[in-house]
Amino acid sequence: MRILYFSVIRQHEGWGAEWFLNNAFEGLGHETICVDYRERRHRLAAAVRDCPPVDALLVQRGDRFPLELVRAARVPCLFLATELVSRRDDQHALMQWEALGHLFVRTQECIDEVVGRGWQPREKVSVLLSSFDPALHRKLPDVAERDIDLLFLGGMTERRRRIIDGLPDDLNVVEVKAFGEEMVRWFNRAKIVLNIHAEQQLDVETRIYEALGSGAFVVSEKLAAQNPFTDGQLVQIDEPAQLEPVLRRYLADDVERERIARAGYAAAMSAHSYRHRAEQIVAEIERLAGGAEPRAPFGRDAAWLRLRAAEGGRRVAAAFMRLLRSA
Repeated sequence: MRILYFSVIRQHEGWGAEWFLNNAFEGLGHETICVDYRERRHRLAAAVRDCPPVDALLVQRGDRFPLELVRAARVPCLFLATELVSRRDDQHALMQWEALGHLFVRTQECIDEVVGRGWQPREKVSVLLSSFDPALHRKLPDVAERDIDLLFLGGMTERRRRIIDGLPDDLNVVEVKAFGEEMVRWFNRAKIVLNIHAEQQLDVETRIYEALGSGAFVVSEKLAAQNPFTDGQLVQIDEPAQLEPVLRRYLADDVERERIARAGYAAAMSAHSYRHRAEQIVAEIERLAGGAEPRAPFGRDAAWLRLRAAEGGRRVAAAFMRLLRSA
């Protein structure tokens, strides 16, 4: 199978979800033609003008992705929304495109929102869980000691700051923002990895999968309904007020902490790698393609001409804005 894959793979090279997902597609024996749509935002038509026949077009993230391009497509189009529906309104236009073949979202709540707004019928929307890359997110044999009691790894929001600052001073939380190998090393050093939602909405953050895949013990706020892990594989709290006693309990119980971490690691390895997610996407592409032969993704028709004209207009507008800013 050959997939024309629009994402921000160059910007996230080596650590982003699209980087790992693309590797998973290739590991399954499929071919991808990768186009970074942010890097080529106003010249996507030129980037795909001579594209060979493909089975499908896959867009990941989709912020301000030009609808003219997907409207001009002659193959099934799928959209993978990596952010909550409520968090990124610049992906809503693509979610509403009536001819979209399939939409993958993060949570059941996202499905309900998309369907409730009348953007897509329920049968065209499904949850694609987050995942991890076992080649990167792994146990490190050279890390012999868990010398950090509490670790929060990720971007800080006002809500997260309020919850962490509400803990007693003797519960010292190390806060870091790291990616790739550095992130994995932090996970391996921590006795407890904290997962706190950025906002009030429930989620199952990618951090959960990456931490469990690295062999870490995770304490999290209550996760969204599609959480695939049981309470024997991580620990959830119902409200922030429960955080302090739970942290104290597990800091004092090395045996139980390690037992739960091993169970979480085994669960992550069994069904939650990027390879598993790539298999889910490929199955949907095969269903949409219905056995049809690959074909050129775009023709030189009116839709293609509208795409070229729209991109030309955006280039002129961007140049004008640069001129205004420099004046």
